[in-house]
Amino acid sequence: MIQRAQLLMQQSRYDLAEQELRRLLGDHPEAAPAHAMLAHSLMLQQKGKEAEDCALRAVQLGPEESYCHFTLALVKAQNEDLQQARQAVEEAIRLDPEVTDYFGLRASIFLAAQHWQEALDSADEGLAHDPAHQGCLNNRATALVKLNRHEEAHQTIADALREDPEDESTHANLGWTYLHKGKHREALEHFSEALRLDPNLSWAHQGLVEALKARYLVYRWVLRFFLWMSTLSPRARIGLVVGTYLTVRVMNAAAGEYPQIAPYVLPVIIAYTLFVLLTWIATPLFNLLLLSNHYGRHALSQTQRAQSYLFGAMLLGALCCAAVGALGHNSAAYVLAFHMLLLVIPSAGIFCGDEARIYWRGFSLVLGMAMVAAVATGAMAIEVREVVTICTIVNLLALVLYTWLGALLGLRIQKV
Repeated sequence: MIQRAQLLMQQSRYDLAEQELRRLLGDHPEAAPAHAMLAHSLMLQQKGKEAEDCALRAVQLGPEESYCHFTLALVKAQNEDLQQARQAVEEAIRLDPEVTDYFGLRASIFLAAQHWQEALDSADEGLAHDPAHQGCLNNRATALVKLNRHEEAHQTIADALREDPEDESTHANLGWTYLHKGKHREALEHFSEALRLDPNLSWAHQGLVEALKARYLVYRWVLRFFLWMSTLSPRARIGLVVGTYLTVRVMNAAAGEYPQIAPYVLPVIIAYTLFVLLTWIATPLFNLLLLSNHYGRHALSQTQRAQSYLFGAMLLGALCCAAVGALGHNSAAYVLAFHMLLLVIPSAGIFCGDEARIYWRGFSLVLGMAMVAAVATGAMAIEVREVVTICTIVNLLALVLYTWLGALLGLRIQKV
C-alpha cells in the first residue's frame, strides 16, 4: 500500500495518496514512514497545520529515521518556521549524511533566510555527493546570483540544463538569472518554458509577470533596483534604507539653515521622494497596465488582479474627486481626493496569497483610514477646518507607520 501511495505522489495525485496512507495507518498506526509520507502529501495540498502534526508524529515514532526529520523540515520550511526547519534537516543529515536531497533542502532554507553564502556551501556539499542533483544545482545558481557571481551562476544552470533540459525549475532559475542581468526578453522565454513544463510553478509565474512588466522602461529601472536590493544582506538593506532617509533629512535641514545651497538640495529631495513613491506603487500600477494585455492579464495571479483593480479604483476615485473639486470649486471634494490618494498605497496590501484572501490587519487599517477620510470630508463640508487638519495628520501618520513597518518587516533578519 505504501508503494501505491508513493506512485500516486509521483503522479501528483496527492489526495489519492492521502487516502491510501490513511487506510494504511488505520491498520498500522505506529508506522513512522507512513506518517511522514502523509505529512508530505498534506503539505503539497497546502494543509500546513495537519501536515505539521503528522510530521511531528512521524518524528516521535521514528526518531532515528532520517526521512521523518526531512519531512518535518519540509513542512516547517513551508510554514516559514525556518529555525525549526534548519534544526530538523540538520538532524536528518546527521542520521544519513549520504542523501543529497537533505543538503538541497538545507540550501533552500538558507536561501529563504537570505543567507547566500551558507546556501552556496550547502549546495556544494550536496553536489559533492551527487554532481547532477537538480535541486542542489538550482540552489547553487540562485545563491551565486545573489552573491553577484553571475557568470558562475549561468554556468551552473547550463550544467543543470545539460543534465535535464526538461526541468521546469532550471528554466525558471535561468529566467531569474536573465532578469538580474536586465535581459527581460530572454527571461520571458525561459519563464514561459518553465510554465509549459509545470503550469503551477509559482516561482515561474512571478518571474513571468516581472518580465512582462520589464517591457516598460520605468518599471525596468525599478525592477533592477529591487533585484539589486535582494542581493544585499538584510542588515545592509536596513542600513541603506535608514541611512538614505537620514541623509535626505540632514540635507533638508542644511538647506533650511543655508539658503544658498537650497537650489542644489531641492532636486535631490524631489528625486528621492518620487523614487520612494514609485517603489511603493510600482507593483500595483504596472500590474494594472498588464490588465490591458491579454497575455499579461492571464499571467497575473488572483491576488495581483484584485490588488490592481482596487488600486485602479482608488486612483480613479481620487482623480474624479479632484475633477469635481476643480469644476465646482468644492473644497470637500479636494479633501476626499487627497485622502483617497493616501489610501492608494495601503489598499494594495489588503490581499495575501495566490487566492486573494483578505489580510485582515491591512483591511482594518484601510477601513480606519477611510473612516477618518469620511470625517475629514464632512468636516470640510461644514467648514470645521480644525477637524480636517487633525484627520489629515492622523492619516498621514498612519501611512508613514504603514510604509515604515512594511519596509522593516520586509527587511527582517530571519534566524536559522
